[in-house]
Amino acid sequence: MNKKGMLLEFLLVIVLLVLYTIFVVYPDYKKSQGSSDAFIRSDDYENMIEIRINDQTDFAYILNSKEQVYHLFFFDNTSSILYNKNIEYQSIEKSIATTIPILIENQYLKNGDSVTILRASDTLYPQFQKSWDKIILQYSLVIETSEKVQTLEEKARELGMDTSSESSMLLDLDFYSKEFAKERPKEVYVPLTEESSKEYANSIYLKIEKMVKEKNITSLDKGEADIDLSLVPADSSHLYYPTSRSWYSVRDGKVYAFIEFQDKEKFYSYCYQGSIDLRVKGECES
Repeated sequence: MNKKGMLLEFLLVIVLLVLYTIFVVYPDYKKSQGSSDAFIRSDDYENMIEIRINDQTDFAYILNSKEQVYHLFFFDNTSSILYNKNIEYQSIEKSIATTIPILIENQYLKNGDSVTILRASDTLYPQFQKSWDKIILQYSLVIETSEKVQTLEEKARELGMDTSSESSMLLDLDFYSKEFAKERPKEVYVPLTEESSKEYANSIYLKIEKMVKEKNITSLDKGEADIDLSLVPADSSHLYYPTSRSWYSVRDGKVYAFIEFQDKEKFYSYCYQGSIDLRVKGECES
């Protein structure tokens, strides 16, 4: 083979390696790194809603036009507990429902705390406020809440940043945010197994059973349930939630439920017929 042929072959190999990296290696790497590692897409920005708890824990939800929390900003060390918890690219309600229990479990949000909600604008704020109040009520939290307006420019100026354009402010805030999380150890993805899915399903069932007993519910059709199971975390890391197909009902004070999980392309589903001991794999017959 002549030198020209060898050069073309070498260039072809380089091109193939680059394409492989772009379409295979990089997506897999990003998936393994979690959902908080990406840089903010300023074109998707609709609003920023900052949450300050006792003037200590401080973070912000960044919303897009799909009514999703598509990005998070961390403004202090304690808020980085939310890093890579699959909060991003979820509905506003699902993101808040994932956030609140993490804060509670880490003692960053508790009864009697003072919470300030700062919105950059009114865009999507009614949707956010409705979801926030719903989740706070669900956890029976009694907190003192105040609301303020703080524009993106005001936030950037507060932190001594450039305010020349929206995109530059968002990028500066993102760099600032990532400084609080860059020292955190990366979490290792652990695939769902049949054994762990049973454990998680039991965890969800026991939570439902506890709530039913506390509220003294004796009868409830599955269409009347006031708790969306897809918003209830099944594991302590808040990585797994039941699918939207999951449901529960109550008959004669006993809980009947269908609890399903999805891990990538695989599904794990269980039917509970009035007791945690009466669990069968798969769909409920009725």
